[in-house]
Amino acid sequence: MTHLSDSQIGSDWINIRRDNETGIESVHAHFQGHAYDPHDHDEMLVGVTHQGVQRFSCNRSTHTSTPGRSMLIEPGALHDGFAPEPEGFTYGMLYLPQRWVSDMTDRLGVGDASSLGATFRNTLTDDVQLRDVIQ
Repeated sequence: MTHLSDSQIGSDWINIRRDNETGIESVHAHFQGHAYDPHDHDEMLVGVTHQGVQRFSCNRSTHTSTPGRSMLIEPGALHDGFAPEPEGFTYGMLYLPQRWVSDMTDRLGVGDASSLGATFRNTLTDDVQLRDVIQ
């Protein structure tokens, strides 16, 4: 595991790590107010809100995530983020490279991940089992 960065600006902080073998990156962060401008990723994102209220736009909708909710963002999905409450929010996110996802689905006999479709059914979910696997 490679430690990529730790940074803190005011009360905001972010910790990023990367697994050298899989290419999976993990982000654990806390933001108050504005978190990040609209952007997208090449990776598949799966994460969990740990504390506070996280609000973000994704797939032309506004989503509100609270502790224990899982976030699912497909590659190329434009999204942003902010904290609508003063205490901010803390979350953990995994960035799963598309090649790794494709290799795993192939190993499981599902076939190439690209055949599964480009979008998640829901951007937010309260599935406890999924939350536990992500964490």
